[in-house]
Amino acid sequence: MTGRDEVRDQSPSSVEFSFIAACLLTVAVYALIALTQRSEFGQQPAGNAYYNQLVAGFRAGQLHLPQAPPAGLLALPDPLDPSANARFRGNAYTDGNRVHDLSLHRGKLHLYFGPSPALLFFWPFTTVTGQSLSHQAAVVVFAGVSFLAQAVILRSVRKRFFPEGSRTVFIAVVIALGLGNGVPMALIRAEVWEVAVFCGQAMVSLALMAIWRAILMPEKAGRWLVVAGLFLGLSLGARPSLLPATVMLLGPCLRAGIAPRRRISLAASALLPVATAGVLLLLYNQLRFGSPWEFGQSHQLAGDRQDRAHFSAGHLAFNLNAYFFAPAAWTGTFPWIRWPTSFVPPPGHAGVEPMLGLFTNLPFVWVLLLLPVAWRGRQDQELNVVRTLLLLVFGFFAAALAVLGCFYGATVRYQIEMTSWVVLGAAITGLLIERWGGMHRLRKPWLAPLLIGSSIASAAINLLGASGLRALHLDHEAKAWMAAGRPAEAVPLFQKAVKFDRGRPETHDQLALVLAGQTGGETQAVDNFRRALELDPARPGTLNNLGLLFAAQPERQLEAIELFERALSLRPAHPIIHFNLGLRLAEIPARQAEAVRHFSEALRLDPGLQPAREALRRLTGSNH
Repeated sequence: MTGRDEVRDQSPSSVEFSFIAACLLTVAVYALIALTQRSEFGQQPAGNAYYNQLVAGFRAGQLHLPQAPPAGLLALPDPLDPSANARFRGNAYTDGNRVHDLSLHRGKLHLYFGPSPALLFFWPFTTVTGQSLSHQAAVVVFAGVSFLAQAVILRSVRKRFFPEGSRTVFIAVVIALGLGNGVPMALIRAEVWEVAVFCGQAMVSLALMAIWRAILMPEKAGRWLVVAGLFLGLSLGARPSLLPATVMLLGPCLRAGIAPRRRISLAASALLPVATAGVLLLLYNQLRFGSPWEFGQSHQLAGDRQDRAHFSAGHLAFNLNAYFFAPAAWTGTFPWIRWPTSFVPPPGHAGVEPMLGLFTNLPFVWVLLLLPVAWRGRQDQELNVVRTLLLLVFGFFAAALAVLGCFYGATVRYQIEMTSWVVLGAAITGLLIERWGGMHRLRKPWLAPLLIGSSIASAAINLLGASGLRALHLDHEAKAWMAAGRPAEAVPLFQKAVKFDRGRPETHDQLALVLAGQTGGETQAVDNFRRALELDPARPGTLNNLGLLFAAQPERQLEAIELFERALSLRPAHPIIHFNLGLRLAEIPARQAEAVRHFSEALRLDPGLQPAREALRRLTGSNH
């Protein structure tokens, strides 16, 4: 059914109801994803969250955090050395009071992120409620505000310019805007870093909404640009890297037919709040670190030397590939998506998180391929206004790309700062071609299904990708508990991980190893080892470990031997597998000669493998 056919059966109220329902559903999904995550900072109370500590510092009349750095950290010759300070930064998930990714300056800990999230939300929340706000809750709020601002812009475009468009297409596009842009995957880790990113994104989205109002209401453009400038100024207090985006404030000032004096007045209205916020931020840096240009990165306690990190155009090609073109591997097991992890960073690049390339994995953005056709369409004032909005959206994308594309690292949260604008541009383009395309030979039977299908597919891929990423984080958390010597804490986490991603042999393998060491866990261990081998038969370590479980059962010796032999066929130069196979063969009189060969081979590969030497001596009476 086309949009023109559907409009006869729809009413403005039904469109509004559907729009509100789609928005509420999207925000509810955000909350479900983010608020059900375990903190990456262990079991610490919300009051110890970095932004709550920053608020506590502000209330005490200081700019540093009230938490004191560990005494041993200050005694190090170079406290910023990652190899030396690792034990003081804390183990993810297991330590309740971490100092990871804080800035250390003159014996004080600082949050290198700007103060906007604390001033906008954390401080007011604690003042009103008397309770501390979790990072996860703050991320949900900021992500929701960003989406709702963009959705309101999209609703305004549809209501003003394309009122006869299909309601179904519009709602599908709204869902793609909220769930098809990578946000569900970024929400899997809702921590201090995501607070800053989504706060900045929310402020920029609100700024765009104000700029859009300035375009639609030229007579009130000055006051709307003041509002836009204020939001962009606040965005700098969350993410200083958003500074290039402030250029978009000048868009309404450049319209044709505006007197020069009026242009100057509008530009001043827009840029004054940004300049004020920028000066205050530089003063904040000066008071903390003794330099207006130091944001704390040079003093950062992290897993790599942040004081030696740098922007470089040499990172651009690598980052572009990771953000936009990294293909996902598809499997036959839920969630059917395997995250690409084989990124080889160039020199000076810190690496990249597993992520899905926007252009290669999210079909909704392919709608942009039809933009040139619609762009060349009917030349009238209404269409030109929509084109102006698209230019602003892509301008925000270009501003983010100019900074993050040259950054020395690539993460899912940085990806959002770029991809959300691409998806918003695709959403506006979808409405554009759905309405105006009919006047230019694009009104085809497949057009509405294309928009609806690509919207749903992108949302589904994002949710499935979020499930796979949740499994990765649960796997990391479980391994942290293993490293802390508490395997019992790891078991339920591994079990959850295999539910969120049933196609990861690595997680089944790890779960089996833990269960094998627990009383009564042998049966489940065997099941998980076998599941890992079903997913990936070429796993010599898994074959060896399953063989060891069978070797402890007299009735399964032959199965153990078969598993060790399969493992050696995959890894013939592994001394431990030779040794394990030799032990089993030594128990069979007819195969003791084979056992001797395997013990000898184990010693050839590893002369220091003393158990193999002793086993050989017992079998032959000789050390050779």
